[in-house]
Amino acid sequence: MASLADGPERYETQAPLASHERRQNTDFHLTAVEQAVKHTEHSAAATPQHVVLRNFITFQYRNYELLEPYLHAPKTLHSQLLFPLPPETRQYLITTFYSLDERVVREILGKKLSSRSRKELDDVCEKTSVPVGGCRRMFDNLKRLARKVEDVEGNIVRVISQEFSVPRDLASQYATIIFINTHRLDTSKRKLSHLTFADIIYVASVFIQYLTNSAASSFDEIDPSLAQDARDLKTLIYNQRDVLEEFKTIVTDHLANLGHAHIMDKGGQTPFKILIRNILAIGAGLNHGKEFRDIFLSLQEKVVEPCVGMGWSPADAELFFTAVVTQFEAVPALQPTVKKRYSGSFTSLFTAVKFAAMRLHTAAAAESARQKAPTGS
Repeated sequence: MASLADGPERYETQAPLASHERRQNTDFHLTAVEQAVKHTEHSAAATPQHVVLRNFITFQYRNYELLEPYLHAPKTLHSQLLFPLPPETRQYLITTFYSLDERVVREILGKKLSSRSRKELDDVCEKTSVPVGGCRRMFDNLKRLARKVEDVEGNIVRVISQEFSVPRDLASQYATIIFINTHRLDTSKRKLSHLTFADIIYVASVFIQYLTNSAASSFDEIDPSLAQDARDLKTLIYNQRDVLEEFKTIVTDHLANLGHAHIMDKGGQTPFKILIRNILAIGAGLNHGKEFRDIFLSLQEKVVEPCVGMGWSPADAELFFTAVVTQFEAVPALQPTVKKRYSGSFTSLFTAVKFAAMRLHTAAAAESARQKAPTGS
């Protein structure tokens, strides 16, 4: 449901408005008030109750205009004297002002937060049925937070939570969105259109946890050693025939011992080779901007679709990738020094792919079921 913050469009500056700008804001203000009244009052007749209601809502919108500058810097809301507010009311205002609508954010994920993108919010409004004021509020808030943490040192989620007084789970969402937009991760492709905001945030959080450089001051930087190690592993595994064959045999036996022989029976040797190669190729491209931007599509085409093609369920895929990770160090053809050198990177890369692919696989399965469902069900 749209909040009061989704009403009048916020002022870009605190400078006095020109006369034509005041007229435009007044027109928008009156329109928003009338819409709010109609939401509350079924009758459009100018009854005394209607007039009182209209005046009350107008007063609240004017209060919001006075409060909004403080909401841009929430710490100042605690010290301002214009509106004495109890702590629970202040927190409610802040949390509501910085709240996110998944439909809107899904449309701006991965985009540069430019004036051109802001102009396109009218289309987002039409597509999502969220008032354009709400779309702009979310866009501007995201841009404000992104600027605040641009050169931050330390835990970004903690910084957002402390600086903007928002709950930690909301701060975590903002941090993940900023990560997606910083790297311009493309989620707009047709093959990804079924993914929800929650799907994308989950997968991106997996990237942050397993693929970024923990030694960096923020999570913006992808661990550069992962890409080089993935290239080295591809050479070590595929240039020595014994390594790949032994690896496949060990994984097959491990799954069979766990009572899941059907997984490799469905796949066979060729898909095993293809999946390992594809994942190492994805890892090798992590330090290339264009390839990392397309990582969602790469996972969908190079990992999820082969798993679906083999008839694997998301649970089958999880068992397979877990076996690959746990059995890496058991491959006899790999020297102990090689295992010690690359085990960390191999585990990080394949664990990230496991969790990301499982979520994408589950989303694909749900979309397939939806398409097959009878119309009207």
